[in-house]
Amino acid sequence: RCKDVKAIMPPPPGSIVLRCPPHDEPPSLLGSGLAAQSADNRLREAEQALIESSRSDSMELLASARNIRSKKQKRNTLDALKGVVSHFQVPEAYDYDVASWLNYRDRRRGARQYGKFLTIRESLDAEYHGIYWPLRQALQDELVEIVISPGRPQAEPWIIFTAGAMGAGKSRTMHWMWERGIFPLDQIVHIDFDVFKLALPEWDGYVERNPLRAGAHTRRESGYLVEIATEAALRSRKHVWVDGSLRDGAWYKSYFALLKARHPAYRIAIIHVTASKPVVLERVQRRAAETGRDVPEEEVLDSIERVPKTVNTLTPLLNFLALIDNSAEQPRLRKYCDDEMCYLNEDCWEQIQSRFKSRSHQSIPADDTATAEMPSEQHTLQPTSSATLGSGGSAVAVFSAATSGSDVSASGIASGRVPPARAHEEVGEERSFARGAEAAAQPSVECEASRRPSTPSWLGRLKRRLAVFRAALAANTGT
Repeated sequence: RCKDVKAIMPPPPGSIVLRCPPHDEPPSLLGSGLAAQSADNRLREAEQALIESSRSDSMELLASARNIRSKKQKRNTLDALKGVVSHFQVPEAYDYDVASWLNYRDRRRGARQYGKFLTIRESLDAEYHGIYWPLRQALQDELVEIVISPGRPQAEPWIIFTAGAMGAGKSRTMHWMWERGIFPLDQIVHIDFDVFKLALPEWDGYVERNPLRAGAHTRRESGYLVEIATEAALRSRKHVWVDGSLRDGAWYKSYFALLKARHPAYRIAIIHVTASKPVVLERVQRRAAETGRDVPEEEVLDSIERVPKTVNTLTPLLNFLALIDNSAEQPRLRKYCDDEMCYLNEDCWEQIQSRFKSRSHQSIPADDTATAEMPSEQHTLQPTSSATLGSGGSAVAVFSAATSGSDVSASGIASGRVPPARAHEEVGEERSFARGAEAAAQPSVECEASRRPSTPSWLGRLKRRLAVFRAALAANTGT
């Protein structure tokens, strides 16, 4: 469409050029003999001209258009959030030397939760998050409602978490997969810590005074918004992608168990993106120079060290894990794990593509506590097949972005209930994705020939049984 492909590349001689006018007026076509034709006929001819072009040019055009649309998508979400906060007046006495949650904490004796997401707020850790002033809660509700508005209820929903060090290129990798039709980014509720941070009305003030502390001062409130938005989207049975680093293994282990207990229809996935340490540090420095979002080097090094450990900890709880190396110009799929074992064959992208295809389920009503409207023109993603693992009908898939390779064992599902999760200290840039279908998709013919298990099947079964035993033991002993 005109608005998507505008200004992608210089037009070759003799080609038909679409000129995009302002205010969504019908596009005009520059070319002989076309001026007198109707707008519909001219658009058909332009479409036919694109179809008749070479396949390579068409694929390049499609990828470029998707890239533009994905950037516009994130920018449009942030613009919509900023439009809401523009009506919020920051108090004159606001203290930029402390975090936002401390400034807006309601310390009155009768402080309580309010608003559209009241039941979700009451289910979260009030001791950790605190209770915000009523006006701030109203602002938070508006931000959450905008973020969770895409998508429809799904028959087989997925929640997907990206994992990886800061600067590993998690967002770049996800957009790269979407541009090539591997990952349906435009059909998912995308919950991004950074988007919430940048939308807060105090963000610019924090950056102006101390760029290195801006992220820390807004971390807890943005993490709170992520938790509310994630739960609201899950109650609506939408596909969800939580976009973050996945550093706190202990918190996520208890959260995954709680998630499967509360939302057994969901399957869980992690996408782990890796990059070398020098590449990560260079990207973080470049991003700071371009955007002003500076991150202390010790935080980057901490994420490099902790993310692979977290992924190893969470792997037995997953339905799917993909390990992607993003050190070079083009990401490479190095390894993937299903419920049976892990496979070392490279670039078998069909394993990701086949799992996260979407199919809307109009007959499933959203949970009464999820209040966001679901536009009819949007579609969510559903996998076509999956493998049922463990009990409860829930499964987990993990995609992670890290800076060093992680030794990931075969994934499985541990049953049993884990004590309720507490809000994690390092809410950071976490990213989550709604989980997928019931059966793991079968590999394509091209992938089948190169499948090389990284662990024997008997070892995978043993590890899964151990994971189930440990979860049951923890549930019975309270440890």
